Amino acid sequence: MKSDAQNTDAESVRIEKKLSVGDVVEIEIKDVAHGGHFVAHHGKQVIFVRHAITGEKVKAIITRINNKIMLADTIEVLQPSKYRVTPSCEYVSDQQKIKCGGCDFQHINIEYQRELKEKIVIDQFYRLAKFDLRKFKSIDSEDFHLKSVAPATGLGWRTRMNFAVSKSGKMGMFPHHSNEILEIKDCQIADSRLNVSKFATQNWNGKTKVSLELFAEQVQITHADVPGVFWQSHINAQETLTDYIGEKLIVKPAAKVLDLYSGLGVFGQFILKLQPNIAALTLVDTNVESIKIAKSEFASLLKQINPAVKFNTSASEVLKYLRSEVQSKKSQERTWDLAIVDPPRSGLNSQIIDLLAQLKVSELVYISCDPASLARDFAALQSKNYHLNHIRSFDLFPMTQHIETVAIFGSGVE
Repeated sequence: MKSDAQNTDAESVRIEKKLSVGDVVEIEIKDVAHGGHFVAHHGKQVIFVRHAITGEKVKAIITRINNKIMLADTIEVLQPSKYRVTPSCEYVSDQQKIKCGGCDFQHINIEYQRELKEKIVIDQFYRLAKFDLRKFKSIDSEDFHLKSVAPATGLGWRTRMNFAVSKSGKMGMFPHHSNEILEIKDCQIADSRLNVSKFATQNWNGKTKVSLELFAEQVQITHADVPGVFWQSHINAQETLTDYIGEKLIVKPAAKVLDLYSGLGVFGQFILKLQPNIAALTLVDTNVESIKIAKSEFASLLKQINPAVKFNTSASEVLKYLRSEVQSKKSQERTWDLAIVDPPRSGLNSQIIDLLAQLKVSELVYISCDPASLARDFAALQSKNYHLNHIRSFDLFPMTQHIETVAIFGSGVE
């Protein structure tokens, strides 16, 4: 005769097997998860739920199932959280059956969004690097926390927007994990200068995408799928990040500096202004157009600040460049005082980290847009005798699940 526990386990398995895409379940929402979801359980099955909040009881529809995960979307809130708010955007409201995939958290109070994001960073470091940021003290005794960035409302901040084009020739956004295009008339998180409402009325037949970018106070429109010139999308990102780096970093005269994944060289320019008497600065980026613009800007900047600085650029993959740098120099010549890295969401990798260590990079400024890849790379950096001196996260992507973090590492190698 089976015990009650065995019967319960059998029932849980039976329930899990019955769930399929399109099923609706009543579930209680647990912790926030990386990626814009919240965790829930149905029997023994873990479900990652969108548009919910910790502590809520909701009805959710199963949207995707694979061998590893089950995804769902909230369709009715049975017991709302005190942090739930009415979204300002009609395309993520509770009345919209198909929700825009551009924002993850518009239904959550903005202050509580930031608490959740701070928790995500802490969780990723603890899970992937076995490092407790709650106990971390920087070398100037600061605790880790996430910092808000104006505008306080979390709206009107984005200076770069990518839209899909519907069959009827209108601009739209993809709902989460969907190929269906939701046509829109405006976007609440876009900088008003992008004038999304104006371009949304136009017909874009024959195009598959429309990208609006605010560059040098002008709206630029592109349709190509090739990567363009990269810069941070938040209107206050550059000032926020450079202010923090300048506050925490001491760059010595005659320093040799690497700016990897440099884009337009924003961080390299800042370092040059912070310490005009560096010995050398090298920018590395795969985007030829970025390097071309950076060369032009640095030509005039160096004349004004210090023409003696040895300035180089390389339109190359970072891994390829670092390998050539290691191979071309003897061990005693492999010395870089500072490297700034602003990699894509996937982060660095163990090979790049190993090469940075071989080049004896004394200090590393790591700008990350993904706490999971940063935590993974932090574990690899620790294995190469790098230690964390400073870390701060910034809410540069309000209403979305994305988080920008600056981590400054020192090397134990003299």
